Amino acid sequence: MANTKKRSAKSEFWEAHVLSWKRGKLTQSEYCIQNKLSESSFSKWKAKLLPNLRGARKARKPKNKYYKHSKLSNAQVETLFAAFLCDMPVKDIAKKLAISEASAYKYYDLVRLDLIDGALNYPQLFFGAGMLLTLGAPPDVDKLAKRFKHTNPSIKGRENLIYHAIGNVLICHSLRKWSISETYYFWFQGLRMYFLKHYAENHGLDEEDWNFELAIQMQNEVSIMKLTVTAWLDWIRGGDKAAQFSSDVWEAIRDQHDYHTDAQYWFSTMLENLKWVVERKQSSKRNTYWDFFKPNKADFLEVNERIHKYLQNKENTT
Repeated sequence: MANTKKRSAKSEFWEAHVLSWKRGKLTQSEYCIQNKLSESSFSKWKAKLLPNLRGARKARKPKNKYYKHSKLSNAQVETLFAAFLCDMPVKDIAKKLAISEASAYKYYDLVRLDLIDGALNYPQLFFGAGMLLTLGAPPDVDKLAKRFKHTNPSIKGRENLIYHAIGNVLICHSLRKWSISETYYFWFQGLRMYFLKHYAENHGLDEEDWNFELAIQMQNEVSIMKLTVTAWLDWIRGGDKAAQFSSDVWEAIRDQHDYHTDAQYWFSTMLENLKWVVERKQSSKRNTYWDFFKPNKADFLEVNERIHKYLQNKENTT
């Protein structure tokens, strides 16, 4: 009985020291010198006690910093990101990563959603192309939606293809050079269309009530994601809500802008932006659109005037 109590007291003594050392910042040798302990005895008791001590082990970090439940390594996920942006066929990336084609499609769908989510929450990323999504489907959306090879063939129906279409159109938008002022203008126009088609009637307002100050007020009620999805659902449902903007407006928006001539610069920027967005989402360090980008009325008026001037000149020449 006495021996049991003696062993228990001894065990508690070393348990307290092992835990104290583990939670501190000293090396084992420094801790033993500071507390006048035998380093060999400490090592013996550490090996004996540490696996069973609560709180002794530090929390394990997820194996993958991008997708915590993924069995792929960080390097493999980054290869997947690059493959998606390069439009590598699913069968090829599946073979490269030694995964099934079904898994490759699943990963591509995840990447597509993260790309859209990141572009809508951080307008300074992906060359500002995310804000064009708030304008809804462009006239050539069907052509753009089929441009890439990584669309999952099991997804049937126009409504089920919405995120595939948005993702593909987003990549096409990113190929052009946009200014931060223009990205704000696109958001403003998308919000205006939402106001005219959905918001005004529900809030007892008229078309004449629309103004810059109301737009700022609405941004607290209507997220960029909701604005975009609503615009695209209008396109899917057709009817009088199918077309957000005419072909002439889209021509005025797109044809004034050059494409990125440095393909490597476009690819490396898109890849780094995508990695940043997914890792930030994984770590829950998420900021909203407005934390990074405050609208400026002067910027809007400048771009608005330029677009209208372009349309007016075109009308005068036809």
